[in-house]
Amino acid sequence: MTAGTKTITVPLGSNGKRIVLKHEELLFLHELTIHRTLQVRDVYDFFRNVFRIAPHTKSIAKRLGRLVSAGILMRMEERVNPTNLKTYYYKIGKRGLEALHKSNLISRDDAERLYQQIFYLKIPKSHTMAASHLANQTKVLGLSEDLALEHNRGIDDPELKKKGNVLISDWVFKRRNRTVFLEVDSGRQTLEVISSKVERYIHFAETVNENVVLVFSVMDDTVSKSFTSDRSKRIASLKENMSPCQNWPKNFSIYVITAERTPELILRILKRSEPLSQEFRGYVIDEWIEQLKGRTKGKFEIQDLAKETAYGSDRVKELEADFTLQLNEATRTRYIALIYAEEGNVQTYQRIRYNHHRTKGTLIHGQRLDELIMVYKDKDFMSSEVHGVFWENSWYTFRDTWRLSEDQIGSYPEMLKPISQFRREWNRFE
Repeated sequence: MTAGTKTITVPLGSNGKRIVLKHEELLFLHELTIHRTLQVRDVYDFFRNVFRIAPHTKSIAKRLGRLVSAGILMRMEERVNPTNLKTYYYKIGKRGLEALHKSNLISRDDAERLYQQIFYLKIPKSHTMAASHLANQTKVLGLSEDLALEHNRGIDDPELKKKGNVLISDWVFKRRNRTVFLEVDSGRQTLEVISSKVERYIHFAETVNENVVLVFSVMDDTVSKSFTSDRSKRIASLKENMSPCQNWPKNFSIYVITAERTPELILRILKRSEPLSQEFRGYVIDEWIEQLKGRTKGKFEIQDLAKETAYGSDRVKELEADFTLQLNEATRTRYIALIYAEEGNVQTYQRIRYNHHRTKGTLIHGQRLDELIMVYKDKDFMSSEVHGVFWENSWYTFRDTWRLSEDQIGSYPEMLKPISQFRREWNRFE
C-alpha cells in the first residue's frame, strides 16, 4: 500500500450517515487482511506507530469502538483466567473490505474471498497469535524507520504456493533480494521434525537466486503466558542439533533466538545488517586487535598466527576463526582464536564449538588453541546470547571493550567468563 492513498468515505446505510477512514486506518485494515486476526495490544501498537503524532490510548479505544459500530471491524472477546478479565481481538468487517476495494487496495474477488474466510474465524491458538504478534512488531519497527517490507502468512505466500506448499512457514518477510522465513517454536516438535524442516528450507535456498534466512523464534512470556522468560535449554538444544553449516548453500543462514528479540533481528536481516560478510567480520576484529594493542601498552607482544599454522590440514573455512593470534608474555605464550559473533546465528555457534574443541587438545593437525574470544557488536547482544554449553576456555566481549577503558590504559578489561552451562560472570582478562 502506497503512502499516497487518499481517505475514503464509507456510507453506513440509507440514513445518510457515513464514516471517513484516514490513510493510516486504511493501512491498518490492509494489514488486518494479512493477519486475519490481531489481538488488542498489537492493534494499539500499530496505531501508535503509524500516525506521525501518536494518538492517546483513550482516543484509540474510542476510534476502535466507532469502527466496530460502523461494521468496518469485528471484535471478539475472551475471558482470561484466573482474573476473568476480558481481552479483545479484531478482524476486518464487510465494510472494511469494501473500503479497501474502493481504495483499489484489493480486488472485488479478493474482498469476497476474504469475507468468506474471515467471517467465521474464531480466536486463534497461541502459536498462531505468537506468529502474528511477531510479524506485527516487525512491521511496526519497519514503519518507525520508514522501511518498506513485504510480509505474509506462510500459507498465503504466492511464491511458496508455486513450490506446491512443500514449505509452509509461520510467516514470510521480503525486502529486495532477501527472504526471511519465521518458524515459531513452542518446544513441542521433536528435533527430528525440526531437522526435516531445515532440510526443506535448504533445498528451497538451492533453487532460488536470493538470500534466504531461516529464523527459529522460541516462544517466551512476551508472546504467551504459558511460557517463562528463560528458554535457554530449548534454544541450546535447537542450535546444537542443526546440520553442519559447511553443507548449506552460500545464500542460506539460520538463527535461533527468543521471541522477545525476534522482531529486531528480522529487521536487521532485512536491512542487510546481518548476517555479516567474512570481510566485514575481519575488519571489526582487526579494529578490536588494534584497540587491544593500544590499551595494554607492552603487556605482551601480539603476533598473527597464520591460518595454515593454526589449523593445518584440518581447515574447514566455514568454521575458522576470523583471526588467530599468538600472545607472547614474559612467562608464557598463548594461542588465541577471535570470532566476531552474531547473536542467535547458528554458524557463529558452530564456529565457536569447532574452535573451542581445538582448545581441548584432541586435534590431529595444526596448533592447539589456549583460549577463544567472541566479540559481539555491543554489550546487549553479548549479554543476551544463549549457547547452553560450558565452553570453559572462552571469553565473551564486545567491540568497545577496550575503548570503554581509556582511563585504564595498561590494564586489562573485564569480560564474561563461563562458569557453567548457562551462567557467565565478569572476570578480568589477563
